[in-house]
Amino acid sequence: ISEKLNKTSSSLCLALCLANKSELNKKIKKDFSRAGASHILAVSGMHVGIIFTAISTLFGLISKSRIYLNISNIVALIFLWFYAFLCGLQPSIIRACTMFTIPIIGKILNRDSSSLNSLLFTAFCMLIYDHTYLYNIGFQLSFLAVAGILLFQEKIFNIFQLQNKILIWIWNLTSVSIAAQITTLPLTIYYFHELPILSLFSNLFVI
Repeated sequence: ISEKLNKTSSSLCLALCLANKSELNKKIKKDFSRAGASHILAVSGMHVGIIFTAISTLFGLISKSRIYLNISNIVALIFLWFYAFLCGLQPSIIRACTMFTIPIIGKILNRDSSSLNSLLFTAFCMLIYDHTYLYNIGFQLSFLAVAGILLFQEKIFNIFQLQNKILIWIWNLTSVSIAAQITTLPLTIYYFHELPILSLFSNLFVI
C-alpha cells in the first residue's frame, strides 16, 4: 500500500494503523497535537475496539450459540494480541488489549468484572513486568484518560437529558472527551505546554 501513496500519506497510514511515527514529520505531529488528536496516532482502545467488534460481528453472523460466541471471543483475542505484536507492544495497546482480555475471559468463565478493577489490574501487571512504564508518557496519559472516562463520563453525559438521537450521539462523544481531559489535562500542559481545547470538536470528526 505504501508504494502507491506519497511519503506524507504513507507515513500517516503507518502511524494511524501501526503506531509507527518514525516517518512522520514534525509539522504533522504538531498539527495533531494542536487539534487535540494526538491519541489517534497512538494505537489504543479505539483501534482495538474496532478490530474486536469487526471480528465478533463476522462470527456473529454465523451463529449466536454460547459455545460459538466463546470461540469467536477467543479468536478475537488472538487477533488483538497479534495486532499488539505488530504495533511493537507499546504501552497504550498493551493496556487496551489487556483490558479487553480480562472481561472476555470473565464472560467465558461466567464471571462479572469491574472496568475500574480491570484498569488497575492491568496497570499492576504492566508495572510488575516493566516498572519503567511508569515514566512513559503514553502509559501515563493512556491510563489517566481511561480512568477519567470510567469515573466521569456517565456523570457528565447525564447532565443533559436529550431526546434527539443525533444530539445524544454528539453529546456522548463530547462527554467522553471532557471526561478524558479532566484527568489528562495537567500532564498534557506539563509535557506539551498546550491547552487542547480543540479536541472537544476534533474528536467528533476523528472518531
